[in-house]
Amino acid sequence: MSKTTFNKTEIAVIGAAIFIFLILTDQALKYYFFLKNPLLPCNDNLSLGLKLKSGFFWSIWLIFVLLLIYIQKYYLKNNIWGYFFGIIVLAGTISNALDRLAIGCVRDFIPFIKNLFFFNLADIFIFTGASWIIFLFFKKS
Repeated sequence: MSKTTFNKTEIAVIGAAIFIFLILTDQALKYYFFLKNPLLPCNDNLSLGLKLKSGFFWSIWLIFVLLLIYIQKYYLKNNIWGYFFGIIVLAGTISNALDRLAIGCVRDFIPFIKNLFFFNLADIFIFTGASWIIFLFFKKS
């Protein structure tokens, strides 16, 4: 059985395709569920209701994205799984930012704990990707 290998360009193209697919999927689902039920929550806060002034929020967001890109480039470049989990986190981050830029809040449509909390697919991308990156980091250590 031969092992399939990809060069850096092919990996970058696959990563870009996954990135775009995840953002489009999240945005399409948000659009679909809000057409069905416009009363779903639109969260203008951060997780758990944390509120930040807009300028401070975008400064923190930019630092986070730049840090994630740095981690992608210098720490995850030799770990294909880490690279793709980084793509997943970045896609979730960008998709939620698109909501904030377009409509001023993040559209949530997935109920959690009997409709007490709501989240969206991008939140799942961020949580899952970050969890796996942390796991890979500690596995390596």
